[in-house]
Amino acid sequence: MNQISYIFKNTILRVTIIFISMAFVFSFYIQELSNTTLYKRNHFYLFFFLFLLILCIFITQIFSHIDSIKEERAKKIQLVLWVIILSLQAFILLFTNATQVTDSYMINDQALNIAKGIERHADFSGSYFSVYSNNNLMLTIMIYSYKILLKLGLIAFSNQIFAFFNILWINLSIFFVKKAISIMFDYKNATKFLLLSSMNPLNYLLIYWIYTLNLSLPFIGFTILSAAILFSKDEKYNKKVFSILFLVLIACVAAIGFLLRPIIDIPLFALLIVWILSKKNNIKIKSFFKIFLFLSILIFCYGSLNLSINHTIGKPTKDTSFPITHWIMMGLSESGEITTNDFYYTHSFSTKEEKQTANLEEIKRRILDRKITGNISHIARKISTTWSNGIGYYQQRIAIDNKITSPYLWIIGDKSDFVSIYCQAYHVLLLGLVLISIFQKTKRQSIYNFDFFIVLSLFGAILFYILWEAKAAYSIPFIPFLCLLATDVETRKVHILIKKRKNIFSVFIILFTIICFAFNYKPLTKNKITWKEPSLLTESNYFYIYRNYIGYVSSTNSTLKQNFYTSKPFNRIKISCKAISLNSTENYKIIVKRNKKIISNQLVGTKSINNTEHSITLHVPIQNSTKNTKYSIEISAKYPHTPDSIVWFYRLSKATNQYKGKGFISNKEIPDININLYTLKKGYYMSEFQFLILFSMICSLEMWCFFYKK
Repeated sequence: MNQISYIFKNTILRVTIIFISMAFVFSFYIQELSNTTLYKRNHFYLFFFLFLLILCIFITQIFSHIDSIKEERAKKIQLVLWVIILSLQAFILLFTNATQVTDSYMINDQALNIAKGIERHADFSGSYFSVYSNNNLMLTIMIYSYKILLKLGLIAFSNQIFAFFNILWINLSIFFVKKAISIMFDYKNATKFLLLSSMNPLNYLLIYWIYTLNLSLPFIGFTILSAAILFSKDEKYNKKVFSILFLVLIACVAAIGFLLRPIIDIPLFALLIVWILSKKNNIKIKSFFKIFLFLSILIFCYGSLNLSINHTIGKPTKDTSFPITHWIMMGLSESGEITTNDFYYTHSFSTKEEKQTANLEEIKRRILDRKITGNISHIARKISTTWSNGIGYYQQRIAIDNKITSPYLWIIGDKSDFVSIYCQAYHVLLLGLVLISIFQKTKRQSIYNFDFFIVLSLFGAILFYILWEAKAAYSIPFIPFLCLLATDVETRKVHILIKKRKNIFSVFIILFTIICFAFNYKPLTKNKITWKEPSLLTESNYFYIYRNYIGYVSSTNSTLKQNFYTSKPFNRIKISCKAISLNSTENYKIIVKRNKKIISNQLVGTKSINNTEHSITLHVPIQNSTKNTKYSIEISAKYPHTPDSIVWFYRLSKATNQYKGKGFISNKEIPDININLYTLKKGYYMSEFQFLILFSMICSLEMWCFFYKK
């Protein structure tokens, strides 16, 4: 048993090193980074490597300093780090004025729709909730949350209130993991973990994105804490009453976690495996009693939650949800990500059994067609997609709410390039530290149960997303595992090397900084760039495949009209649509009015559609409204009673008033069509003063890193 356990553990360690190595290498080639405004105008990789180099030196110096401090001072440092975390989160909450989009927005809207009594149950006739049943627990939670806010009269502040609770869940996860490290290691490692958490940009950038990925963080953090308590040698955790209560909590977490997001149970499976390996041949009768108690509570909790969910949101009259095989099939697509072709392929079959059979046949075909080398390349690509991106596409998940703010533009909007660069540099640093940490563990004679639990959980997560759909945001719940592993790195040797060659390192870093800024002085402060300043945003265009649409404008000679109000300037109107024929004739007239005055009259056709964004963009004279001004868009046929070539998407929202307006077709009220307004601006990326401040801050940090004395 000992030999089998040793082989199993070392195999997992080495395979995980291979997986993380792939992610580390690919993290230097993220496509999202090459699409930034800064990259198009400047030398992006100079800044990227500068940020990465500074982070490496900073972490090495700080970690080395933490290794030599006493517990009392460590507690003071931890307090300062908590203040930094809370302050930055408060800044994002108060000054970015953001709101969520994508599917989290649709879940919130459906919840408010039920909470207000507009509908009794979830709308299973729409494609989203009829297809995806994995968000039902979150939908139930949001319904009860909205009911409470409605009774308290706080519905107008729901966006900020939910963001506040998101902050709470994120920080609760950090607290759980820090506590686990304190139990298993010492205050030094706990301080290092808190430092890495304070530097993690996604702890701040995604607080407005209320979704199951963020909500899963405290559950995963609690599982890590559970492992620390289970494997701790401290007698206070071995008391009978405590162990029973603890077992009940784990069972509840497992049940809630599975219904909230099944990946929460990956660490629990890992914990079970490590516990069995640790017991070896010493499993006693009381162990079987604990297993029986655990399973009983798990089944009871799972059943009760299911009953509550069905009572709150109802059941579809027909089971049209996609089977698990759909996501495995989609994971075998060319990119490994969500594709419209796969969506419509599964959707084309009537019953769940037909869908499953068709998916299995397609899965088999794709695996056989790729052969061995093709499948290995595909696995590498999926690992890259899920684990190499430190940005998590956060800009696509949140949008402006009401008032346009400068922090929104620089943190989330078109000038968020420096934030994106920092996100990726931090992620590369984290993966590098994880690689060193796991490699150091392979050199030990034996690996501790807690350490192996962390590595096994990470291995299970990577393996799961090799089989499942790939997405950059899917690694977010497992960042605590990455940070935890990164804290267990021996940086003393690196610090000694830097200390011996301090002058060389110092000169090199400062020269590299000067080169970076010299290359980018003119492009950033003298050359003009173009960016979008949003005025009114609705759902992300990324989710156009779930939308219903309005058609038959031409063939029925109907007029599609949309009213909206805004007090913000704009000179572009983007209308979501798609072509349904190859007819390129400019067959549609679009008239835009301000009150009753025409400000734009344009002809459009299928050639006007941007197939990437699934929209038509109208150029209008700059509108500088000083109050909530009424505008309207009228879409009609240039040649009536001809076949339609374009259909127009309308928003899935029913209750969340993201903007005031009403839609009509032939004077009959319809849901609002999906429009986005923004001002296309041209100017300098930053002022010379902002450039000087950034340069001074980075140089100051470099000098502090190299000349700070203990």
